[in-house]
Amino acid sequence: MRQIFELIGNILRGIGAAVSRDKRRRYSATVMVDAPQSLVWRISAQAHAADLNEESGLKWTASERSNGSGIVDVVGKGEDFIITMAYRVRDSRPPQAQLIEILHEGENVYARSGRDYYIAYTLRPEGDRTELTMTHELTHSGGRGYLLVPWLPMDTARAVKRRAETAAGTVQYNRGFGFGAVATGVLTLASFIPWFGLSGAAIMIALIFVHEFGHVAAMRSLGLPVRGIYFVPFFGGVAVGAAARTEAERGYVSLMGPGLSLATTALLYFWGMSSGSTWLTYAALLSALINGFNLLPVTPLDGGHVFEALLSRVDPGVVGMIKLMILLVALSCALYMGWMVMTVLFALAIPGTMVTPDEAARIPPVSLSEGATLAAGYAGSLAFYALVVMTLMGNAAA
Repeated sequence: MRQIFELIGNILRGIGAAVSRDKRRRYSATVMVDAPQSLVWRISAQAHAADLNEESGLKWTASERSNGSGIVDVVGKGEDFIITMAYRVRDSRPPQAQLIEILHEGENVYARSGRDYYIAYTLRPEGDRTELTMTHELTHSGGRGYLLVPWLPMDTARAVKRRAETAAGTVQYNRGFGFGAVATGVLTLASFIPWFGLSGAAIMIALIFVHEFGHVAAMRSLGLPVRGIYFVPFFGGVAVGAAARTEAERGYVSLMGPGLSLATTALLYFWGMSSGSTWLTYAALLSALINGFNLLPVTPLDGGHVFEALLSRVDPGVVGMIKLMILLVALSCALYMGWMVMTVLFALAIPGTMVTPDEAARIPPVSLSEGATLAAGYAGSLAFYALVVMTLMGNAAA
C-alpha cells in the first residue's frame, strides 16, 4: 500500500511540475528487499548504469574517463545499435548511500528527461532484509519527463529488488508481474469513470493497452529495449523504451500503436454490426476515435511523430514552424470544444516546437522509399478510422 501512495504522490508532483513555473521536482520510492545489505548495495550501485529489464538484450559496460573528471561513460550494446549515457558520483558512503549526477549526454531516458538530475539511494538493514529508498531529483526540461520520471524511482527500485532477491535465492513473487502497469492502470481507470462510467472506463483501459502494446511490439521487432507500458490518468498511456535509431524507426514505432488497433477495431466493428450488439459497436467507435485522434499530425500525438519523421529531410527550422502552426490550430480547436485535458497537453507541447535539435543529436532521416511506405500506412490507417467513425455515428444519428 505504501508503494501505491508513493506512486500517486510522484504522479501528482509530475503534474504539478507540468502546470507550474517551478520545474524542480523530487520523486522517491521505497521497497523492502529480502536480501542482505551488502548484496543490495552491490546491485543498486549499478542501477543507474544499466537498464535492469532482463529482457532488454543489452550488454552494459562502464568506464571512467582518463581526464580525472570522475565522469563514467556507460554503453549499452545490442546486436546492431548502441545506447550511451554518462554520470558522476557526487557522494558515496558504502554500504549505506550514494549520490550520483546524471549528465545531459547520450540517449538514455534519464539524460533526456531534464537537467541538474541527481539520483540518490539509501539502504537501511532490518535483520536479514534491506529497506531500499530510491530518489530522483531534477529540473524538468521536456514534456516527456513529466510522464516518465514519476515512475522511474519505483521502476528502478523494484528492478533492484528483483535482481537482489534472485541472487540471494529469496525471490517469492511473479517476475512477470507488471506493477507499474497495474498501479497506473487502476489510477487511470478511476480517472475515466466520471467521464465514461465504470464499463466505459474499462473498455477505454483495454483499448489503450492494445494501442500501447502495438508500440511495444514494434520496438521489440526492431530490437529496441522496452521498459514497459504505463497508463497516464486523464490522458491515456505510454510505452517506455529506448529511443529509435532512425527517423524511419521512429515513424514505424509511432504508427504501430494505431496500426495494431486496426485489427481490434475491425473485429469489434464487424462483430458488432453483424450481431447488433450496442456494446461492441460502442467499443469499436471508442477504438476508432482514440486511434484516429492519435493519428492527427500534432505533436505529441503519434501522428505528430509520424509527421516529423516524414519531414525529417526538411530543414528543422521550417519543420518547427509547421509544427507550431498545426499545434496552435489544435489548441484553438480544443479550447473551442471545451476539451481541457487536451488543451493542457497541447499547451505543454508548444515550448518543444521552438527548440531546434542539435545537429549531433539528429538521427538519420527517412529515405524516399521508407517515407512512401510510412505515408501510405499513415494515410490508410487514418482513412479507415475516419470511415468507421462516420459510419457508426451516421447509424446512431439515423
